[in-house]
Amino acid sequence: MIFIFGTLIAWSAWIIVLLNIDPISSGLPALIIFYITLFAGLMGFFITISTVIRAYRFKERELEDIIIISLRQSLMLTILLEGALVLLSIEKLNYLSIGLIISLLAVIEFTALTFKHGRKHTH
Repeated sequence: MIFIFGTLIAWSAWIIVLLNIDPISSGLPALIIFYITLFAGLMGFFITISTVIRAYRFKERELEDIIIISLRQSLMLTILLEGALVLLSIEKLNYLSIGLIISLLAVIEFTALTFKHGRKHTH
């Protein structure tokens, strides 16, 4: 429930920024606020959806595990989308840059899964 509330606040903030700030005349601070509020909104959306789907699909798992996995993967998906938007805004978006971001996120996910798997065998 708290994810939903936080997500609604984040999207409300993003809409306020979108409707009230002119990014061309406001400069870098406006763009930073735009991207931060968008990041929070996307993150909240992905966590909420992912947690609900995982809780329904994996009923035998503990909610804490479901939330941790949802948080990690939602963060990575949000970084991918936000990174693509930032690169697009500075006209540096191409297959190589997206490929590098995806590769970096894949290494992070693989590392997280490896550490999680290693912890299960040490107990």
